[in-house]
Amino acid sequence: MIGYELEVDLAVTDEDGDYIEGDTHLALSTTVPSFTLVTDARLLNDDNLYSNIEFVTDPVSVIGTRHATGPAIVLAQLDAVRAARDALYFAGEGPLADADETLTTVGAGDTALLNPNLGYDETFTLLAHYSVGVPLAGMPHFFDRLRDAAPIPDYDDVSPVLVRARFSLFQAESFADCEIRLFLETPGAPAAGSAETRALCGYLQLAYMQICALADNLDVQGEGAQIKNLTAVLCRSAFIDVFPLLCAEARAYLRSRCEGDAPIITNLADHQEVPQPGGEEWTFHEDGVRQSGTLEAITLGAFALSVFNGEPRVEPQRVFGGMREIAPHEEEGAAVVPFEIRTIGAQEKDWAEVRADLEALCTWCEEAYRRA
Repeated sequence: MIGYELEVDLAVTDEDGDYIEGDTHLALSTTVPSFTLVTDARLLNDDNLYSNIEFVTDPVSVIGTRHATGPAIVLAQLDAVRAARDALYFAGEGPLADADETLTTVGAGDTALLNPNLGYDETFTLLAHYSVGVPLAGMPHFFDRLRDAAPIPDYDDVSPVLVRARFSLFQAESFADCEIRLFLETPGAPAAGSAETRALCGYLQLAYMQICALADNLDVQGEGAQIKNLTAVLCRSAFIDVFPLLCAEARAYLRSRCEGDAPIITNLADHQEVPQPGGEEWTFHEDGVRQSGTLEAITLGAFALSVFNGEPRVEPQRVFGGMREIAPHEEEGAAVVPFEIRTIGAQEKDWAEVRADLEALCTWCEEAYRRA
């Protein structure tokens, strides 16, 4: 399945002209498949927060028997989102409830006001995050496709956080290759290139990006680095639910690598600490503590071990903060793991770029599904 979030600059306030808490539901579309309007948060020119509009779509299945029809549905849904966006901008200042007859306001949306004159810079661009479900054995191929579409940019041209996320995407492959070579030497290991081995490779890459996002966040003490933006891919499932999807030999291998001095953590730290383009160096603070809101704190080392041991349960929100968690589930006979793509192509997009991204993702998901 594919779903996505599209943010626009357009400001929305409550009936008194004040900020509305993030992730507040404002309206539902009457189109099928539907989408929801929610609030996000951005900065005004005076550095105070304001609420902006975000479109969140219902997911659409695009693999297996659904691949013949799913991509067209995804693009039709995008057209409906664009029509709603245009209606909101055309409406100008006034009640959200009066802006678009294809939207049904809910809760705070009933009294919310659109305010394009609130005091921010309007770019008329889109900030997009896509979520997909991919089988573990298809992830190596999917991540190869993503690396092609998200190369490491010139350090001076973009945010250092973006460079870091994409560098880790490439390092994930190197880390996984090291571990796969060792895995293939263990007695009874599946053959190189088998579905079981490719699933382990996918798991290792996904795990690397989550663990390194926390490591990098701790290294900079969170300064100017929203933790979610430090990974190219954000897993929406707890790893305790993903781990059982691996074959018995892969699970035993990972657990053996957590024994004693935990050589798998050492290997991961060695990759995380490799200087990136621009020369910036990073450090793996194994005892560093992450505290997300009121959730129980966790150390980097404990999180890494939970991922490779397959226990205990560590919810993604405990590390990354507020997000919708989705367990692995079956799609068209394959167990897929949902994750969010945090960076692909340009940071700020136009409608043609979003359309091209969605077309590509529909293709990549089907390719990954076939390989699994």
